[in-house]
Amino acid sequence: MATRKLLMAVFSRRTLATHSLTGKASPAFLSKPAKLCLDPEKVADIVMTVTANSHVKGSLVRSAITTKCADENKMLKLQMQKKQRTLEASAADKDLQEGAAAEVTSE
Repeated sequence: MATRKLLMAVFSRRTLATHSLTGKASPAFLSKPAKLCLDPEKVADIVMTVTANSHVKGSLVRSAITTKCADENKMLKLQMQKKQRTLEASAADKDLQEGAAAEVTSE
């Protein structure tokens, strides 16, 4: 919990969505390009702060960072898909309105 809150205080949602902890390509998705690496100094500060104050292992903090980046990436993709659907629906509505207007003027 503390790790996620610190991440949100230090990095923007978009940065978390478009970056990863290490910057290396995921072994699960070799066809996808590697993401940019989060600032290593900031990450080290977060790991140090959480481990010192919460008495948890650094590996658990790094795992939480990886999970947060993946979660933000999923949320960004969903937002982009929703925006795309809205734009497509608006375009379809506009086409229908123009078609109806053309029918009225041709009568």
